[in-house]
Amino acid sequence: MPNQFLVLGISSGAVAAIASSFFAYIFNQNLFDFSSVLPYWKIISVDFSLSFIAVGVFYGLNIVSKKYFRTIFNCLFALCSIVSVIIPITAKFEGLEFPEFYPTFALPLHLFFSVIFLALSSIFIKDEK
Repeated sequence: MPNQFLVLGISSGAVAAIASSFFAYIFNQNLFDFSSVLPYWKIISVDFSLSFIAVGVFYGLNIVSKKYFRTIFNCLFALCSIVSVIIPITAKFEGLEFPEFYPTFALPLHLFFSVIFLALSSIFIKDEK
């Protein structure tokens, strides 16, 4: 795997982890504390895991189709991000104070990674013409 793909994976994971952790910190301090349900280590590990999975798929599509890989990947990635929003909406938690506000907390976390990855991919990976 070329270096620019690895740098994309590490940097998008790091930026998404920082942004998500900052959002979670502000939310937990000022609104409702969901740190028992979704601790910071889970947020950070999911961001890095998703980053390396996304880079692997991105690189694989680059090998298969040099011309349309970015369009195919962006459509698949956007679809997966939107579908993943169903998880926090349907989550049920017993004994959690104000569980109806959990989707308000978790939905932005699902979208932070996709927005950051797509923004950084245009910086690190240049289209071949």
